[in-house]
Amino acid sequence: MVGALIYAPWFIWAWSYYGSPIPNTILAKSGSHTIVKRPWEAVRYPFDLIFRFTANHEVFLPPYYYFGGWPKFLQTVDKLVTIIAVIPMFWPRCHRFARVASIAFLLGGVYLELTTRAPWYYPAWAVLGHIAIGGLSAAVWERLKSSFGQRLLSASVSLLPIDPAIMFICVGRQLQEQQRIIEWGLRAQIGRDLKVMSESPQDTVFLEPLGYIGYFSELSMRDTPGLSSPEVIALRQDGIFAMPDIVHHLKPD
Repeated sequence: MVGALIYAPWFIWAWSYYGSPIPNTILAKSGSHTIVKRPWEAVRYPFDLIFRFTANHEVFLPPYYYFGGWPKFLQTVDKLVTIIAVIPMFWPRCHRFARVASIAFLLGGVYLELTTRAPWYYPAWAVLGHIAIGGLSAAVWERLKSSFGQRLLSASVSLLPIDPAIMFICVGRQLQEQQRIIEWGLRAQIGRDLKVMSESPQDTVFLEPLGYIGYFSELSMRDTPGLSSPEVIALRQDGIFAMPDIVHHLKPD
């Protein structure tokens, strides 16, 4: 009820201003697969979690790990961490908060498996996973009889942050190069070139993704899947999904 009261002003205003309380980014992605269309993947998920590779295993990996260039052992280590984060939901001796975090972590993995995999979805689930692992470690520590075992566990848990800390430094360097080579070197320059080539600010440009190109061109974007383009969403609702077909119907400048 408190959440509804806090959210109500935005809900009402958005509905009156935009004509719908549903964000355009949600409407644009409404054509994605859902659990209704792919129920078998949800049923098979527990098996895949242990014996195969799922989206949840990517939660603790560097962004865009699948492009390559990272050590192979990271995938094995982070798969083990993922499985450990699921254990608290099955162990009643763990703190309730840790068990709830573990359940949410597992259910979130199902969602991640059924939607488009992208690293910006993962941080929230990574936090849940760390909470679950912390609760599991506390439960094990309380039940260890020897002080040596407690010290060993404490030392092991203390080492856990080293892996993400090193990855944080490496990923920071990776994104620095991405910004220099791709964002400033390519996308921003493409936007500036389009601005020079355009005949008027009303010229339309079809592209994916939005961002630097749209900003620096100062032109009207027609993007796929339609994050800023109701025209594209309308075409997709009519069953037109392929980029060449969308371009053919939009006829962008």
